[in-house]
Amino acid sequence: MDTMCKTLKYLLPLGLWLNLTFISAGEPPSTNWALVMNDEFSGSSLDTTKWSTTCGYPVSGGFAFNPTNIVVSEGSLKLVANKETLHGKSYTAAFLESRFNDPGNGSYLEVQAKMMDARANVCCAIWEQTFPLLRSLNPNPEIDIVEYMLGSNASPKMVRTTLHRWPIKAGPHTEDAHTIFYGPAPLCDAFHTYGLERSDGKLRFYLDGSKYWEADVNSMPEDVTMPRHLIFSVEGHAGKPVDAYLPAIFEIDYVRIYKHRDTSPASGSR
Repeated sequence: MDTMCKTLKYLLPLGLWLNLTFISAGEPPSTNWALVMNDEFSGSSLDTTKWSTTCGYPVSGGFAFNPTNIVVSEGSLKLVANKETLHGKSYTAAFLESRFNDPGNGSYLEVQAKMMDARANVCCAIWEQTFPLLRSLNPNPEIDIVEYMLGSNASPKMVRTTLHRWPIKAGPHTEDAHTIFYGPAPLCDAFHTYGLERSDGKLRFYLDGSKYWEADVNSMPEDVTMPRHLIFSVEGHAGKPVDAYLPAIFEIDYVRIYKHRDTSPASGSR
């Protein structure tokens, strides 16, 4: 195990041991990984060479996307949900898509973020997709790293992670797999790191350096091999917002993408 990692061992009921491997937040998985793209949001405005505010779709539930709801200040990116009328909707939200790719095929993406106050009842998400959806990019895989406060059964501690495909005129949209994981505390109370590794036919998802899901995607290798844009969004998927807690902020501290120095790293190389 790399010196930047530490392994903790817990005794569970029935005498079973659980090993959790934690990676120091903000550090590369090991010296075998090289930083290839990052944004620390240290300036006073959005770097438009890295990001586009063009929306993949114009509205989400009761929200309309408003590019003025995207702010960079005091060392972080902020996406805001607000109560205001726009395009026939009573609330505004934000959508931000990277111009750069998570290249896949031995990549590791890490985002440090603080989710929106759960009391506002607004969904915010970290995900990968590339807009516009094109036939040449079929099956247009979508990787939802985390959708926060999604649906009526959402919990402030809950991470929902989902894999989709959106083929253009080649078949219906499908949800291929999903998992639900509960953190130890509400994810809106502090910053947490969200990680995605794409290698050797698998997607590995991490919360604060601890792997909570490994998805075998050999049946749709594009989940690993196809370059994808990174998207941050505030969505209307949670139902009616609670006006008393608006405006509310989804805050991102940094984005870092690493590439393994071996283009086909062996399983467990982190």
